[in-house]
Amino acid sequence: RVYADCKEKHGLRFTRIRGLKKNQQESLIIFGCHNLGKLARMKKRRGLINTTSPNKKERHIRKIVQIYQFA
Repeated sequence: RVYADCKEKHGLRFTRIRGLKKNQQESLIIFGCHNLGKLARMKKRRGLINTTSPNKKERHIRKIVQIYQFA
């Protein structure tokens, strides 16, 4: 289901650039971001994100969760 979600939500249905290598690089970035979003949501569900005084790493995870929820 991961590829289907990325295909629908992140525009992998059609390519916007030419060349196999460039398309592979773009898809690696998209799937990497997808995995970061999954990791951030998993940490949030398990309560591993500190809500009282977040450090720099946790603030980045929150931003990723917020951005990925709109995608």
